[in-house]
Amino acid sequence: MKINNELKEKLKKVSYFPVIVCSEELPLIIISWDPDFQLREEGEVAVFPVRNYIKLEENIVIYPYVQFLALFDEEKLAYKFRGKARIEKEGELFERMKKKNPKAEAALVIRILKVDKEHIWK
Repeated sequence: MKINNELKEKLKKVSYFPVIVCSEELPLIIISWDPDFQLREEGEVAVFPVRNYIKLEENIVIYPYVQFLALFDEEKLAYKFRGKARIEKEGELFERMKKKNPKAEAALVIRILKVDKEHIWK
């Protein structure tokens, strides 16, 4: 799934992204920041920097489908992204992420499968 350029520009303004991963007990929620969106051969991917990724990687191996959110209060909108995830600790995507975020220990790569736009009613 390709994300349009207008949404990519909006996503640059989001400070933090909650990423929800399944586990055997409760969902694992991590907070990441500053993703890089790229159109690759496999489709559109979001590449997030992560630290302390061991538990995350264990869960993704078993439950690779994840969700992440982008919230826009001023517009009363939320975007829910669904995709298939993997952890990369080397290679092009990891090296690019490491340059941008030196404290990142790994790259959380999510191939985006679906995006839902929802109105937030407060």
